[in-house]
Amino acid sequence: FDEILMVHQGLDQLTSFDPKLAEIVEMIFFGGLSIATVAELHGVSEKTIDRKLDLARRWLRKNLSQSCPRAAAAHALANDHR
Repeated sequence: FDEILMVHQGLDQLTSFDPKLAEIVEMIFFGGLSIATVAELHGVSEKTIDRKLDLARRWLRKNLSQSCPRAAAAHALANDHR
């Protein structure tokens, strides 16, 4: 439950930092949309969405690691072989 709460808080913080990044994360990870679909909806290339997603991952990893190092380490390991 703590990890879910942390992710929710992380997304709230990401929304404050950059609402578009948070929207992209939500569309892909919670909405189930493909990178191609999100790119089309935003009127940008898939490469741009990839870059924004990478930025969001790095931002969340950094901010989650400050809140809970153990959860951030597990998250980082899970995403290293994407």
